[in-house]
Amino acid sequence: MEEYWKLNELPHADILNSLKTVEIRWFYGRKWEHDLVSYILQKAKFLEKMSFSELEQGSARELEKRKGKMRKNFTKLAPNVKILIS
Repeated sequence: MEEYWKLNELPHADILNSLKTVEIRWFYGRKWEHDLVSYILQKAKFLEKMSFSELEQGSARELEKRKGKMRKNFTKLAPNVKILIS
């Protein structure tokens, strides 16, 4: 995990439970980014939608592969949350 944040310093679930929609821009797929998204998906009990936009650039094939993997992994964590990736 990166040094500039630690999971135990993130907001408690009570605060996260007020979230219904989360938009994440410039997602590069780093481990700490996945950890943060996973934490939010697991703790935000009333989250309805999480969207990702402006992903790191790459070939069309690479991007589609990454999008599919992200959808699969994040949907497993929170099956009731709609995951949108553009």
